[in-house]
Amino acid sequence: MYELYTHSILDYLLNIVVKELNRARGEYDVALLREWKLRWANQKLVVQGLAKLFMYLDRFYTPVRSHTRHTSSRSTFFFL
Repeated sequence: MYELYTHSILDYLLNIVVKELNRARGEYDVALLREWKLRWANQKLVVQGLAKLFMYLDRFYTPVRSHTRHTSSRSTFFFL
């Protein structure tokens, strides 16, 4: 499940966010900053919501094993 989470967030960022930021970059500087602010706010909401979900799943349903926790890669994908 963690791998799917990581893959889906990375896929969204590369396919949707990058296209929109490049489109805004072509218009004018203020548009790029507005688009960046909007996408960053959306990313924070998604990550916070999924962090709560995974915290609940980790606490009650996921057996302890050696997997990468999603918290280590929370916001780093946004800056790729």
